[in-house]
Amino acid sequence: MYKVSAAMFPELEKRIKYISKKLDKYSLLYEFKTFDPIVEMVSVYVIDGATQIKVGEKLVEVIPYTFWMENLQIADWVPIARIEHGAIYDTSVSRKVNMVHPVHGSGLAIDESFWNIDSKCEHCNSNRRRKTTIMLQHNGKVMQVGSTCIKEFTGIDALDIIALYTSIQDVILDEAYEIAKPSGTYEPSKYRDIDMYLAGCIRSIKLEGYIKDHTKYQAVKLLDSNLITQDDINEAREQIDFWCNFNINLSYDQGFYLNIKTAIGNEFTQVNGLLAYSPVAYQKVQESIQVERDRIEAKANQKHSQWQGEVGQKISVEVTLLRSITYDSQWGLGFFHLFIDNDGNIYKWSTGTSLMDKKVDGVLTGTIKGHDEYDGVEQTLITRCKIS
Repeated sequence: MYKVSAAMFPELEKRIKYISKKLDKYSLLYEFKTFDPIVEMVSVYVIDGATQIKVGEKLVEVIPYTFWMENLQIADWVPIARIEHGAIYDTSVSRKVNMVHPVHGSGLAIDESFWNIDSKCEHCNSNRRRKTTIMLQHNGKVMQVGSTCIKEFTGIDALDIIALYTSIQDVILDEAYEIAKPSGTYEPSKYRDIDMYLAGCIRSIKLEGYIKDHTKYQAVKLLDSNLITQDDINEAREQIDFWCNFNINLSYDQGFYLNIKTAIGNEFTQVNGLLAYSPVAYQKVQESIQVERDRIEAKANQKHSQWQGEVGQKISVEVTLLRSITYDSQWGLGFFHLFIDNDGNIYKWSTGTSLMDKKVDGVLTGTIKGHDEYDGVEQTLITRCKIS
């Protein structure tokens, strides 16, 4: 898996399209695949001549990708590397040395001697000065062949495709990065850590209340001005922990709160209106949870549950839905619905009908199927039910 910043992806894609056309020409197999973008901290460089100088880091959108090419073989020989003789100046030894371009996918080791090897051709044994030679291997034997002798030595005019396989390193980016403007400046990141951005939203709401299309931008200003407090950060992390572990099965708009849960589960974010509203939503959910707890506790504390009626008897009783529990069965998803009547008696209905998003206060009509006990609480099992 390789990575490229979204800003540099168009240039990478252009390079891969060029390589792909060459591979098509020689009927060679390849595969280029991209994946969903992610946000990561990457290095930022400025270019000074042939040198890249790191000037900082920033959060950017990064595109993961893979690029595969079938291994190259020319007749019986596997190309190892293309060597440009005397192409670079090595200050550590005060002389020119070779530049070695490995052949992509060969899987063969590059010997250290390649950087200092003379520009000879072992095919024609000529001693003339050569700019480029190719290192080939067959059954463990390594041959150095001049670029103009490749066709005669192998029987195939393959210099073009060898050059292509060595240039593939241009699209194999193990680390995503960005290049700054020539001045060395670069735009600050549009992304923030999710907990810090949420802390900015919390601080903004504390100062002036939630304001649609304002709070989400004000949060960034407060964050960049270092005006948030440790309490704001602690509250943000507490709310993130709540949303990430919250089972959304109460009686409010699941879709909206599920969107908040999804957004808040990311590591980084840009300016986001949904997240800006999430502290308000958090308070509403807390209030709803407490109301539900109070209602259930009040019902449960009235009297201890006792078994009701006889097996096969039809009953109609005024109840309140306590909770619903899902389970997997051979027929698909099933539900246990637990009800409580005004005397504190518990009724259990097993069905394929969901009541997960509903409050139920009404008359439950059904047939007694049996009697059960769970955690010391007597429960009356009912079936073929309806609620009115």
